[in-house]
Amino acid sequence: MVFKYLLRFDDIAPNMNWRLFYKIKELLIKYKIKPILGVIPNNKDKELKKFPVCKYNFFSEIKKLKSLGWTIAMHGYEHVYFENNRKDYLSMRVKSEFVGKSFEDQNHKIEKGISILKKKNLNTDIFFAPNHSFDITTIDCLKMNNFKYIIDGYGFAPFTDRGMSFIPQMFNRPKRYPFGLHTFVFHVNEFSDEHYREFERFIVDNHKFIIDFNKALKFRNSPALNFLSLIVKYILIFKRKIQNFFKIDY
Repeated sequence: MVFKYLLRFDDIAPNMNWRLFYKIKELLIKYKIKPILGVIPNNKDKELKKFPVCKYNFFSEIKKLKSLGWTIAMHGYEHVYFENNRKDYLSMRVKSEFVGKSFEDQNHKIEKGISILKKKNLNTDIFFAPNHSFDITTIDCLKMNNFKYIIDGYGFAPFTDRGMSFIPQMFNRPKRYPFGLHTFVFHVNEFSDEHYREFERFIVDNHKFIIDFNKALKFRNSPALNFLSLIVKYILIFKRKIQNFFKIDY
């Protein structure tokens, strides 16, 4: 069976673990890997603010990576969560920047976010929400603002729902899977040197299976994998319901 991997980096902002980010950058350039960077347009997250600020102009640094063929996505707006008990698009009940907010509130965040990126010559039509948490209203607002893609959801290949194209993201920990397209999520700010060594080993062993965003869009499923996608989807939804019931962080 065919399998491919896509790399997604969350929480890209002026305050970040830049020491390890630059190590990761050099590693990915060495193996000609072009990941997706989830840029927070207006970071207000107090926890993320604790990390060192970029020594250079942040948006200039990101534009350099875009020039290398790295894909830029918008990762929320301010990355500030609020308590939420409503079920989101992925059947989770977790802290969210978007879920449960009105159309006006969500649209304001998305309009402001993409406006900031456009002014920095980093326009994008790709989105993924902080904490993987968004709802139908978020999707409607994204479409209003000319977004075409969300990198999240259940499945083993790209799919379309409610007029939006999705590239699924089900499993965070990078490992070898024998079939399907798998998006792995990394948070550089959570990396230790040991995490970096594990990441490096994965890249060395699997770089030939890692593709970029444009190639991921062309990945196709078989009928058997479509059926398996449904099974895995409901298993994960059930797992998340259990997590919600016992208040286990996702």
